[in-house]
Amino acid sequence: MKAYELGDQLRIKFAWGVYHVGIYVGDPYGDGGDYVAHAAKGGTVALITLDEFAGGQVPEVASRVPWDQQEAAVERALSKLGQPYDALFANCEHLTSFAQTGQAWSPTVFAITLAVSVVGLVWASRRSW
Repeated sequence: MKAYELGDQLRIKFAWGVYHVGIYVGDPYGDGGDYVAHAAKGGTVALITLDEFAGGQVPEVASRVPWDQQEAAVERALSKLGQPYDALFANCEHLTSFAQTGQAWSPTVFAITLAVSVVGLVWASRRSW
């Protein structure tokens, strides 16, 4: 098993090149387990075991916070427990970016919004008035 550090953004690959991400929070229960905070589609932000998160894969470290920010990243992730999932405003990318930086951001939502905006502008510019 890979060695993960507190606050690591872990990712596993889903179908079609889509990734699911979560924050490694270590052992907040003191039971010797490894846990990940993640935003589950159709659910809420929850803690699950690393094995549950991995689903048979070996999670990659997508990004790592500096050692002096690890505890803050874990605290921010844990502060979102129970928050309902929302594809546009509270997805797994929002959770992990918030935990690591304090700012919730989703590159996927941004890319889709940008693409739709560009298509809309192109379509609007081709309309005859």
